Amino acid sequence: MFLASAGIANAQSRVDVPVSVEIVSATDLVTFGIGSDGDIGQIAQSPNSICRYGYDGDIFTIFDVASGESVPSPGSTRSGCAHTGDVQRPVVEITCPPSMIVPVSVGIDQSINGVEFSASQLLVDGSWISRTGADDEVYFELTCPDGNTSELTATSEIELGIIAGISNAVDVPTGRYDVNIPFSVNF
Repeated sequence: MFLASAGIANAQSRVDVPVSVEIVSATDLVTFGIGSDGDIGQIAQSPNSICRYGYDGDIFTIFDVASGESVPSPGSTRSGCAHTGDVQRPVVEITCPPSMIVPVSVGIDQSINGVEFSASQLLVDGSWISRTGADDEVYFELTCPDGNTSELTATSEIELGIIAGISNAVDVPTGRYDVNIPFSVNF
């Protein structure tokens, strides 16, 4: 009785504890930036075949669709598919929560009539990751690095294993071209 009369409240059996939260899309937790541009060097258009250029594991190769011939770069096939120069893989930097699985979509650039550019593999932290789709969009599943457990985000560099294809059905003018391969999160 003494406590109640002194103005001290009676014990409660329930309280509502206030908590704030911000709900965001999973996409909001992932950011990309360009680490460096890529360069394929010089690729040739064959008058007789579709030429494909790209990575077979760690090796940049030249593939002649008509004959099935595949040769390492630099080099050429009998029908005139050829590559010279150094290949510099473009680098994309990703920042995301540690260990998060991030589905990435790599599109196909077709800004030059008769030529396509995309990526068939990604090099992440020294390991090649192959694509999971084969249609107009190419999909990859990336795992964000574990990082330090005290960090809220982790950053990693992704190198694109560039691929290019040139049709022999269209006369592609010679010259230097800049293309943009679409790269996006696809939750």
